Amino acid sequence: MTRNYDVYDESIKETLAIHQSMGAILTSWAHVEDILFVIFSKAVDPENVLALSVAFHSQVNFSNKLEMVKAAFPCTFDDEFIEKWDSLTSKLSKSSKIRNKIAHYICVTEVKDIKGEKREYVYLRPTFYNMASAVKDERAKQNMSQYSLKDLQDISNQLLYLGKEIMHFSSSLPNGKKPPPVRF
Repeated sequence: MTRNYDVYDESIKETLAIHQSMGAILTSWAHVEDILFVIFSKAVDPENVLALSVAFHSQVNFSNKLEMVKAAFPCTFDDEFIEKWDSLTSKLSKSSKIRNKIAHYICVTEVKDIKGEKREYVYLRPTFYNMASAVKDERAKQNMSQYSLKDLQDISNQLLYLGKEIMHFSSSLPNGKKPPPVRF
């Protein structure tokens, strides 16, 4: 059996491109999480930022971090900022789910024979462990996604724009404490 090295060379290039896209996604997400802390610190307006950072980052789950920000926002900001934050929270939650899939998927090369020509396809998919559990549940099976290189590049771009959007939002937040409510 002769081996078509050009095909394999192309699949190696595509595999490396997928790995680079995954790296861009994970790096972009780290930026998003970092800005989330900046927003949280503005909402809380702490005197000891180190203690606040340790408390905030003790939450491993991104959803918990979002809830911390959501809980702190009304203490410092008015409805205008709260409404803007609520719309960003929805985008962040959706992006977090996609990021989690990608972070735990594996890169697969599949050889297909189309009209006598072998072609390798490279993509991300769930691990066999995840797929095995998903087969039991029809709804989960429908949610199993595969990501091509183009998909990953699109997601990477979306996360870069989301990072810029929340960074812009963060810079629009006023510094300083909201005055305490008047008590009668």
